[in-house]
Amino acid sequence: MSRFAIVADRYNYIAIIGIAFFISYYTVFFYQKFKKIKWKKMMIVGGLIVYGVYLGSYTHQYCKQWENSDTLKKNIRELLKQREDYPKKETTTYIDAP
Repeated sequence: MSRFAIVADRYNYIAIIGIAFFISYYTVFFYQKFKKIKWKKMMIVGGLIVYGVYLGSYTHQYCKQWENSDTLKKNIRELLKQREDYPKKETTTYIDAP
């Protein structure tokens, strides 16, 4: 994976505002649309709860690995080495540097 494909998380915050607005708007829209139908309303609320639990557990899993910058970079190096498009050993990249 090239360096240009890795983006710092601080650049994603503005985009998250739009996505959160979109999700919130349609959640309220469908919630009001299905007000009279209890089971659909419960499915929407249940789906949001399941999605929230999934995001929380995913975050918790990565927080265990993120002790400091060194451990985080080590884990990223290991993940990148598992990729098929990772450069072969004969080429030296910034990832292989100590």
